[in-house]
Amino acid sequence: MIPYPSSFSPRLILLPALLAGCAGAGTGAVSAGVAPASYALVLIGQASDHKDIVTRVLIDRGYTVLLGWKLTDLEPYQVRAGTVLHASCFYLGHVQKALGGTAARVSCELVDAATAAAVYAGQGEYMGLSVDADLSGAYERALANLPSTGRLGAVTQVPSFALRAQPPPVVPVAPAPTLTPDRGPSILGTGFVVDTTGSVLTNAHIVHGCRQLSAPRLSSPGVALVRADTANDLALVRLQERPAGVLNFRERPAIRPGDQVVAVGFPLQGFVASEPSVTTGNVSALAGPGDDARFLQITTPLQPGNSGGPVLDLAGNVVGIVVAQLDALRVARVTGAFPQNVNFAIHGSIAKAFLDAAGVSYATASSTAHRDQADVAQLGRRAVVLLACSK
Repeated sequence: MIPYPSSFSPRLILLPALLAGCAGAGTGAVSAGVAPASYALVLIGQASDHKDIVTRVLIDRGYTVLLGWKLTDLEPYQVRAGTVLHASCFYLGHVQKALGGTAARVSCELVDAATAAAVYAGQGEYMGLSVDADLSGAYERALANLPSTGRLGAVTQVPSFALRAQPPPVVPVAPAPTLTPDRGPSILGTGFVVDTTGSVLTNAHIVHGCRQLSAPRLSSPGVALVRADTANDLALVRLQERPAGVLNFRERPAIRPGDQVVAVGFPLQGFVASEPSVTTGNVSALAGPGDDARFLQITTPLQPGNSGGPVLDLAGNVVGIVVAQLDALRVARVTGAFPQNVNFAIHGSIAKAFLDAAGVSYATASSTAHRDQADVAQLGRRAVVLLACSK
């Protein structure tokens, strides 16, 4: 709480305020061409005064206030312009009123958190029956001209952008036989075969910026990049040799929350078994962070290196492509708890559209008949390929 001048006594304003009645005034204006109500979140600056009161006023106007975050905390997320407001509100002191008593005076400025462009500025002044009433009334008037969103205001510690899927990190490993140490570190990921010509689907972040791309476990390790879609994190590469197995995509029925799934890939190469690893879980949601329908949320445990691997249903058909997991440390910092098995896969329908655009003749199959998980794992293990990218 900001200390008041020693000459100020809250008790002195009670009688004049009762006699004169509570009074206040405010001015505020929205910057030209800006729509504050379109912003999803408001972050109140660390230096701001009376954050509890400002939070309540913003909630009353339909805004969602982001708690426990600093402006610098937004930098890793590359928050876009027009999504988060940064509010700075300050107590300017109590001023003497003509009819007796004193009124609190405050100011508030809201800027775009990404660009620092001005969005709103206002001042407020209010004389009530107590110091708290003075401050509440003053901040209400300073923000009175801030347009209401028409939504239900709230507070949050975990904004949607903090849950946005990020490609999981891939661990540096010893260079593959076709790579040389002077070409820098290599990263490993997984791909899987989608047709009989050796077309392999994987993640774009695995093959991005490679000096050399290879499949080190194959007798003919050469790999050619055919196509990449960085927006959906998908890439198509082609092998030099005929694959041992090919996977089909699920045609019907649609995947449901609760359906069991199997993930196959090459996680943590150099630390665990070199053969393909199998994990099992369930589909927990049909969308990813921010209700992004391009993703499936799955409980299947994933590790670095699983990226680009297939997620199979119990018929052995592809329903998704492993792409991301939550940043557990970052989520724990804002929630106080570590997320458990919250992972994401690119929806099979997005992958099929990508392959259609690339002219790949993949196969689909019905998923009405189920296999044992071990049989599904065997199908997946025959079709996955370890990919190595030399940077």
